Amino acid sequence: MRKAVFVLTVLGILTAGTVFARQTYNYINSKSLLEILDTGNSAQLVDIQKKK
Repeated sequence: MRKAVFVLTVLGILTAGTVFARQTYNYINSKSLLEILDTGNSAQLVDIQKKK
């Protein structure tokens, strides 16, 4: 029984790690953003800077 719980726990951790590892960010500069917006495409902008 302990082995089954251990195996399920490890599988859960590995699955969660895989899900979080797939989250990526597309960092672009201001020039690239302007090009995207000028072509009429939409964009979602998220500011992730640290507060000073």
